[in-house]
Amino acid sequence: MAFTEQDFAKQEQAVTELLDEFLRLNSAFDTLLKAQGVTEDFLKDADANHPPPELKTQLETAKAAAKRAGEERRGHAEREAAVPARGVASARRPGAIRL
Repeated sequence: MAFTEQDFAKQEQAVTELLDEFLRLNSAFDTLLKAQGVTEDFLKDADANHPPPELKTQLETAKAAAKRAGEERRGHAEREAAVPARGVASARRPGAIRL
């Protein structure tokens, strides 16, 4: 398969869209950090393996909430999967042609 100018243009457009999305998310993240009072120095000095006690409790709370939400979604999905699918009218009438 030959690589055309059109393919190149599509790739450039996709990269541009990704860059725009990255910049938007990065700006939103910076705004969120600023609203929480987190500085760049704090982030540089922070050790991910040994978070401060207050951050550790917040992380544990968030993980527990995410786990509960995941279990709830799994329960809903299992219930929906257990409900038999309704058949199509033509499936009950062999030989019928659906138009």
